[in-house]
Amino acid sequence: MPVPTLITDLSTTIASNSPAGGDTPADGDNHIRALAAFIASIMANSGNGWTSPYAVATALNASNLTSGTVPTARLPTDLQTASAGTYTPTLTAITNVTSLTPFVCQWMRVGSVVAVSGLLVMDPTAANTNTQWGMSLPVASNFAASEQCGGTGASKDVSDVTMTALITADSANDRANFSTRSSADTGSNQWAFSFTYRIV
Repeated sequence: MPVPTLITDLSTTIASNSPAGGDTPADGDNHIRALAAFIASIMANSGNGWTSPYAVATALNASNLTSGTVPTARLPTDLQTASAGTYTPTLTAITNVTSLTPFVCQWMRVGSVVAVSGLLVMDPTAANTNTQWGMSLPVASNFAASEQCGGTGASKDVSDVTMTALITADSANDRANFSTRSSADTGSNQWAFSFTYRIV
């Protein structure tokens, strides 16, 4: 069998590749040299008929995930959209809220799902009253139903009374909606929270 000159001359079927036997030592030497050249072409990502199915290799780390330099063809579909970062959300008073103060929050996206966590300060207007506020998203969605975002928040007032908040999707405003009930204390309270949502 002839010595292959291009990597495309090779077959994934072992018996279809050369040499098939009966070749001279010189032919065997040429076969070995050809295979060595093909291996080098794969390493160099070019030459001898090699067409790479992948982008040039780049280390997978946090910095190139956010900068977009990861060779996405090497990653599973969901990880091709992986990213992470921080943002300061916009908070919107809805019901029984005097003031809201955001802090820098963190977020992480994998595929169509985003996770968010952080802290904020909420000052209720009246005691023992249903209270709501909205929070902007780090990655825009297009909510169609409340269950497309879900999570919880927790806080303690000056009397050490624990309060919890339900976090759902606000489809009218494309943001996260916090719902709770203020305690007997109307002072400002720090809230810790986490939620995930779908990009739709």
